[in-house]
Amino acid sequence: MAAADAMNHAVHFAGGRLRATLDEIGDTYTVELWAWNGMPNDARPVTGYLFSRGAERGEMAPGDHLGIGGTSVASGCLLFFNGNQANQVIAGKNALAPKTWNHVALVRDGEKVAIYLNGRAEPEAIGEATVTRTAGDPFFVGGRSDKFANFEGKIDEVAIYARRFTRGGNRGALCHLRRNAAGGKSLMVRDGQTCAAGLDGCTAKALQSECAAQRGTTISLDAVLSR
Repeated sequence: MAAADAMNHAVHFAGGRLRATLDEIGDTYTVELWAWNGMPNDARPVTGYLFSRGAERGEMAPGDHLGIGGTSVASGCLLFFNGNQANQVIAGKNALAPKTWNHVALVRDGEKVAIYLNGRAEPEAIGEATVTRTAGDPFFVGGRSDKFANFEGKIDEVAIYARRFTRGGNRGALCHLRRNAAGGKSLMVRDGQTCAAGLDGCTAKALQSECAAQRGTTISLDAVLSR
């Protein structure tokens, strides 16, 4: 975790993506990340995929795919898609303005899907979708498993948990930093509320302690990108 007054640099994706194999993650998991979309929401059918779990370059793209909608569906809103064969979409209702930082969490619990935006307790989208991926499929950040509509923008603070967040326990932005796009200053965020380090209940030490308790698997964005 960066100090409250430190600059926190993020990886800028421009066609590449990160690939990881996490054998300890099963059918129930949560992934959370910060995203800054640099693509207009009306530039292509899907603005970009932030996260994917499925067979690399798999035909019909089976898997769990989290992205931002474009001209074909849910323009600017978060969406979950499970591949071209099942063709099920679960979409959010609030458009993400380009070139702004947003915290996103995807919860997958069997066939249940919930998407959270900016640490809010109520899901941005919720529903059920058939599980189309298979055991052992890799994880991707910054693009879909078949490389369709790879993300153009910045992604940071990616973490994956081998459990689901509950409605009351969705920590959302607890462990992460909100960036001020104008000044580049990082601020602590707790339960979706931005606050300065040093306030009661919102010190860096307290945040770090609670982050450790979550026991998430952090994805290193310093790894070699897969194109």
